[in-house]
Amino acid sequence: MKTNFVAIAAAGLLGISSLDGQVIQGGLFAGVSTAEINIKNLNTTLRKDANGTSLWGLEGGVFLKAKLGPVYIKPMALASYQAGQVILNNRDGSIQTSNFNSGRIETPVLFGVNLIGPLLSIEAGPAYNWIFYANTKADGNIAVQTSALGYRVGAGTEFGRLLFGIAYEGMINNSSSDNTRFEMPMELVFNIGVRLGNQKESR
Repeated sequence: MKTNFVAIAAAGLLGISSLDGQVIQGGLFAGVSTAEINIKNLNTTLRKDANGTSLWGLEGGVFLKAKLGPVYIKPMALASYQAGQVILNNRDGSIQTSNFNSGRIETPVLFGVNLIGPLLSIEAGPAYNWIFYANTKADGNIAVQTSALGYRVGAGTEFGRLLFGIAYEGMINNSSSDNTRFEMPMELVFNIGVRLGNQKESR
């Protein structure tokens, strides 16, 4: 499934410029975020689960934006990092805190509409996530399923080549009931982007 999704995203990023009647834009994106996480069914004899409500994060990557009138499609490829303190719930009923960090590759495919030209747009779409590590200082690496599906919704504005936006997203593992389950029910992202190159418009 991961291979198919990434292939589709790559095809969108590389081949979408061949569509007739569209304006093609591309560029770089970066952002800061705050997030919540839940890790359930930890596969250790000591821990049961972990929860964090005020993690901070960073993201960065590339995007393409194919416009057709007031609507557009925007595939993205992002590297994302989160860190902060989590509460570890032990199987004996006690709790403790520990530093946590994780990293993932995210490929949202967003569909949007310009409400007031470039001054205001809204967008939403699915996102595939590949979690390449997650660990706590107390226990080291946490074995989680690497594949996770999610969503991303947001709004943005453009001033020349600069793009500013806010996005809300969530993510959940496709894990079976006997595996550790890594959920990110909420992540709020504030981002800035820059459009590169010349704008290409089909005639």
